[in-house]
Amino acid sequence: MGLRDKRRATVLQTGRGPHGGLAYWMVQYLAWLHEHNQHNLRGHKHQLGRFLSCSKERELEQAQSITLPILEQHQRQLYHQRKPNGDPLSVSTQCNHLNTLKAFLSWLTHRHWLLSNPAADLERPKQGERLPKDVLSVVEVAQLLAWPDINTVKGLRDRAMLEVLYSTGMRRAELARLRLHSINHAQGTVMIHPPGKRTKRSVDSDRRTGL
Repeated sequence: MGLRDKRRATVLQTGRGPHGGLAYWMVQYLAWLHEHNQHNLRGHKHQLGRFLSCSKERELEQAQSITLPILEQHQRQLYHQRKPNGDPLSVSTQCNHLNTLKAFLSWLTHRHWLLSNPAADLERPKQGERLPKDVLSVVEVAQLLAWPDINTVKGLRDRAMLEVLYSTGMRRAELARLRLHSINHAQGTVMIHPPGKRTKRSVDSDRRTGL
């Protein structure tokens, strides 16, 4: 059985850690995410701080010291970790932690601060397919779509986002990653960039979305 983990994630802030150390590069990475309007910045900060806390216990202060076995050990810790109510972390939460780490190490590698990405071969836990607990009725969906005021720019944007979600079945995180160049007006498709994955997929867009 897993044990409750009472350790707190290290708070990442400017000036923390030696120049060029693991904490330093994490702060630089978070600043880069902020400049590029990355969503869920608070989640990334917490997940990186969590790994930094574990790294300090192993006296790992340099990004160059991170290896695949170390990442796999951190993955096992996430698997055995328990929330305050005694429940294990969901597979989705575990994957979010690992995706954040992989993205951070990939960022370091692309900037030649690491020779290779130690997380390149890290296998994440598989997420099972789950059905939603509650499904909106046809009337409730119609009410939801009618809620935005399409006479305003913000309302028109919100209406388009809702219709894209329902007509394509894409995830919320995928919708947040859409850009203007993701839309192919000629073919009537939308290119989706799944979070944490290199592959992309396109879906047909309903004409009602106005894409």
